Amino acid sequence: MIQLELSSNANEVVARLGRLHPLISKAIIKALNLSALVVKTAVKTLAPVRTGNLRASIGSRVEGLRQEAYVGSNVEYAEYQEYGTKYMAAKPYLRPALEQNVDNIRDFFIREINLAIERV
Repeated sequence: MIQLELSSNANEVVARLGRLHPLISKAIIKALNLSALVVKTAVKTLAPVRTGNLRASIGSRVEGLRQEAYVGSNVEYAEYQEYGTKYMAAKPYLRPALEQNVDNIRDFFIREINLAIERV
């Protein structure tokens, strides 16, 4: 009689996948930090400057639990510079900075997640 036996290493796969989740979470946070830094740098370069207050106010933060990054300014006229008003033309600096760095951001996430997968 001839017989074919099929087996799996499902238990090992499940164990490795269990170890992967925290590594992926850390990789995402690292990629978010790198992304926020590169976008913040670009925003500061593109921000219109009259007094320097807007440029100096630009900052970034990453909320790890929510896995979100923020780049912006808290000065009251920052939004008017970005979008304009009925009296003033827009001088976008946030959106162009993000658009200029889409490839960099994608590359950060790909690299960090691949490194996490390799560690498992």
